[in-house]
Amino acid sequence: MIAASIYARKSADERADADAKSVAHQIDNARAFAAAKGWTVADAHVYSDDGISGAEIRKLVNRQRLLDAVNGGRPPFQVLIMRDSSRLSRRDGDEAFGELKRIAQAGVQIWFYGDGSCFSYGTLADNVVFVRAEMNAEYRRSIAKWTHEAFLKKAKLGHIVGACYGFHNFRVNGLTERRIDAAQASVIRHIYAEFAAGAGCTRIAKALNRDEVCAPPGRNVARARGGVPRTSARSCAARFIAAS
Repeated sequence: MIAASIYARKSADERADADAKSVAHQIDNARAFAAAKGWTVADAHVYSDDGISGAEIRKLVNRQRLLDAVNGGRPPFQVLIMRDSSRLSRRDGDEAFGELKRIAQAGVQIWFYGDGSCFSYGTLADNVVFVRAEMNAEYRRSIAKWTHEAFLKKAKLGHIVGACYGFHNFRVNGLTERRIDAAQASVIRHIYAEFAAGAGCTRIAKALNRDEVCAPPGRNVARARGGVPRTSARSCAARFIAAS
């Protein structure tokens, strides 16, 4: 019996279709694809990253776990199933194609349930995959450009764009304004006071973790027992200090 693995990644793009925006849908569809092929999928080899851009590879923790399993000697599965190549990476075309190629060279077949195709390389027809990878990368670059231009336009009009730790955003007459968040402001003052007293980033972050101070929202941080977001040594303290 052929053992298969699954990798799913939720798209961070709000304009993506429903399947791309749901890790659960991708896993269900990949399991159905495996069942139709007669393959088995162990829960231990279902990997997913939720709401993270395919270009931010350092934040794709479970993607790295998948690659570690592939590159750890003899892979524990023979097949990797994904919706399409963009789930694994939205890096530049040659980099994305190289990642897929290395997985295949390790003895793992890569199947895309979106169109039922199997990744291969070495022929002219296979260059289509490379072109798709480059298109994915160009799409990511375009999204970044459009987002930057939209935020710049709002900023020039005096509008608030994005969130800032220490403040709450709220709507006034259709515009976004900021108010100081007393609890978060207290944390910021504490960080500056500790730094001025000679404490380093690591020491400050450890103290924040000990006191179960939540890290700024929207960050990819570890979680302590009880599900409390933890502040890494290079996270909250380092950012505030660097900005001073």
